Amino acid sequence: MDHEKSLLLLMQKDPQFLELCEDYEICMKATHYWSDMGVPGARDKADEFRSIATDLEMEIETKLAGFKP
Repeated sequence: MDHEKSLLLLMQKDPQFLELCEDYEICMKATHYWSDMGVPGARDKADEFRSIATDLEMEIETKLAGFKP
């Protein structure tokens, strides 16, 4: 089974996994938002969200690696 199919299947089967993916998406949107802002502190905010997204991505990858359909 390919990576995308496993991802979608796990999102359907596991509400906590779906929440992780949604949180990741929110963090990525926030990262892009703050990266595009030209206000003081924006880069720091973008870096914070990028760090959280990285942690979420690692958790998602770990769950995917252990997933058996």
